[in-house]
Formats: sequence, C-alpha cells, structure tokens
Amino acid sequence: MVAAYQFETPWGSPAANQCGRVVVAETHVSWSNSTTTQQGLFLTWSGGAVTATSCDTAAMTGEEKAFEYLLFNATQCVGLVTPPAPATPLAPATFTYDYEADCPDGTQPEWEYFYWQATVPSSTSIVFKAQTADTQAGLSAATQVNAGTASANTTAWTSDTNTVAYHLANDPTPAQVSKQWLRVSMTLNPSGNTTPTLSQWRQDFDCKPAE
Repeated sequence: MVAAYQFETPWGSPAANQCGRVVVAETHVSWSNSTTTQQGLFLTWSGGAVTATSCDTAAMTGEEKAFEYLLFNATQCVGLVTPPAPATPLAPATFTYDYEADCPDGTQPEWEYFYWQATVPSSTSIVFKAQTADTQAGLSAATQVNAGTASANTTAWTSDTNTVAYHLANDPTPAQVSKQWLRVSMTLNPSGNTTPTLSQWRQDFDCKPAE
C-alpha cells in the first residue's frame, strides 16, 4: 500500500517546463484516547516563518511530524525538492525477495515466470537472478540462474521468454528442479547518475503432481 506520493506537473514534461506539484497523502493524524480532547496540527505564520504546533500540550507525535512535512513539501518551489546529482557515478545496487510455495501434499512447486514493470533509461538495466532451495536458510548457497533482464520502459507486465523452472533445468550443470523456496535477486545497473526504477514485480508458481 502506498501511503503518500507526489509528482510534478504537467506530468511527463521536461523538468524545466514543470510548474506545479500534486501531493497525495493517504494518511491522517491520530486522535487521542480522550473523548474531550482531539489532537491536531496548527500552522502559524510569524516573522516571515511558518511553525507547526500540536493543539495539546504534549510533544508532536511522529504522525504529526510526518504530516507537517507533507504540508511543507506541497508548497515547496518546484525543482527545489529534486536532489542534486551525486558527485560520483552511482554504483549498482542489489536487493532480494524470498518466496515460499505452499503446495498441498502429493504435489511439488514449479516456479513459473517472473514478471516486472519498470522504467529503464538508455544504457541502464535491471538484471534478475533466481535461486531455489528446500529451506529459506539454504537459498544463499544455491546456484543462481537467469530470471530475466529489464532493458526498456514497460507499463505492462513483462517477463523473460522462459520460466524460472526452465532456467533451473537448463542454465546450470547439473540441472536443478523447483523447490519450496525461491529467492529473486534484483540488480539495478545505473549509467552515470541515471538509474532505472523497478515499479512492481511478481513471481508465479504452480503445484504439479509429485513424481
């Protein structure tokens, strides 16, 4: 669930041509347990500066501070919230996600296609690798196989031409089979200070009769 997001407008225009901002906050400031006192956030303009205070005497809660940030961020000049480009080129970054196949007795998992949606600028890529094992602890030592490469922008679900099970059977020697646990590693390869963005991903599996 996305709790908050923002974008500059007109959407899709070059940054130099954008002049507005939309901030959407699917959040709220909590109410106190008292039936007579409500917590709220007040903004005060004084001496050319804005300050925020809570309507009760207690210190501002974390929720109130986060909501204060969203209010200030919405009024910040367009362009000022964009961080400067790093002084040195960005390095590749890898993160992982583990899946467990819950198959009934008499069946075994078969890991199908790994899907993604991504924004991939020219000269960048996202490389996906997969590992399978009987236990989650055993994933680290398992042999990695290909699960796909994102090399172009896509808003539709996209996958490699072959399933993970196919790569398990054909990439390594000796061949592997799908096991209960699967780890997908996702490596974002930037180009200079430009990086790809992985929007969504998912891994499908089937439960096949056990041999």
